[in-house]
Amino acid sequence: MASTQTFVELRERLRDVGTLETLAAAEPITLLTVTNSPGEPRSRWASLVEQFDDIAFLPILIDRQDQPHYPTGHITVRFAKAPSDEELQTLAVKYRLQLRERNKYDPLQASFTPKDLRSVYLPEIISEVSRSDNVSSAWANVRSRHRLV
Repeated sequence: MASTQTFVELRERLRDVGTLETLAAAEPITLLTVTNSPGEPRSRWASLVEQFDDIAFLPILIDRQDQPHYPTGHITVRFAKAPSDEELQTLAVKYRLQLRERNKYDPLQASFTPKDLRSVYLPEIISEVSRSDNVSSAWANVRSRHRLV
């Protein structure tokens, strides 16, 4: 979740929606756990965006082992062949993205950020970008908790 409001202000505004907590990290993550909200994740996200149009909500991504991953809002794209500047710009315009940077170690990769995180459901935009010409894969950059077993 991204906002310029303080934690206390956000907690007050979102109290009827769910509980708010801060996860310790190098850059703290504000986590909203939605309560009493039936439906699929996409529809719950859309409802939040409609109610609070000044806050960017990013869905938690769950992997195959049921572990949560917290999106940063950045997307990495891996291309089949090294893209030209024009190809990067075309992709960015088509999906309303902003090019952050090319990977200086791997010319097949570049990272992007949606121009307006509030209007983009991250799993959908990643899926759409993944199906583009010359794109091998796309994924959300995330923060994760790891534990030794």
